[in-house]
Amino acid sequence: MIVVSDAGLSTPDKDARIAELEAALAAAHADISARDILIDTLRVQIARLKRMQFGKSSEKLDTQIAQLELALEELEGEAIVAAARRADLAEADRPSPVRALPAHLPRE
Repeated sequence: MIVVSDAGLSTPDKDARIAELEAALAAAHADISARDILIDTLRVQIARLKRMQFGKSSEKLDTQIAQLELALEELEGEAIVAAARRADLAEADRPSPVRALPAHLPRE
């Protein structure tokens, strides 16, 4: 979890922090895209291997299919966990609003 505190930062420091966070976000999006592409590739390979399954070397294909299905399940599980984590972070990152004191209260 990235904690963002802008207290005491000058405008150039804030701009640098924004650029750093944008770079981290772009890297995270690239990782997610790569994982999604890998998931799609594995699904296509599994479908192709299932079609080829009825031949001489079907036993070898069965083990390959099983291994690819396990890898696919693991990647899909990671994708679900990552999505849940992103949702939790989005909810947790909302700062509480700062409210002014009512006018009738004494101030020092």
